Amino acid sequence: MSRYSPDFKKEVIEKVLSRKGRRIEEVGTECGVPRATLFRWLKEHLTDPHGFEMKATRPQDWSLAAKTKALLETRFMTEEELGLYLRSKGLYHCHLREWKNEVMGLMGRNRKLNQVKNENEDALLRQRIKELQRELKLKDKALKEATALLALKKKAESIWGEQRDEKSPPTTDVDASNSSKKPKKTAAE
Repeated sequence: MSRYSPDFKKEVIEKVLSRKGRRIEEVGTECGVPRATLFRWLKEHLTDPHGFEMKATRPQDWSLAAKTKALLETRFMTEEELGLYLRSKGLYHCHLREWKNEVMGLMGRNRKLNQVKNENEDALLRQRIKELQRELKLKDKALKEATALLALKKKAESIWGEQRDEKSPPTTDVDASNSSKKPKKTAAE
């Protein structure tokens, strides 16, 4: 009898569940697994989806999820309960210690990666804040300048009255005809 690893069983079950119109026997033939074995695996999977992970023959074959689950289950057990649990699963105390170190190490690495990621995001946010502050200062200066020019214009108009632009054309025909012609001399002059 050949033994299949839990990872292989999981892959085959995933192929069966996502077969897209193919027959289960075809998937079994493709993977080299007998029909009866395939149906037994499928039945076990449907009753307990995490069963393959927990039924690994060697503790080294357990997945990270199964190891974490075992650690959580044994966390608050008494020595007697822990002994029964370990014997039922074929484990030793040293396996739990190794798994705890492994899981804590992974959590520490993930925490460090998240910390570095957060620091990078914080640096980008600080840079963006500086850019926005610079832009705000420039716009504030432009607004103050426009306000000062408007105030000066109003003050000049109040002192000298409303002035027409020198470059603007005359607004009436009478002004235009008089400004371009020299006054005619009359006979009396």
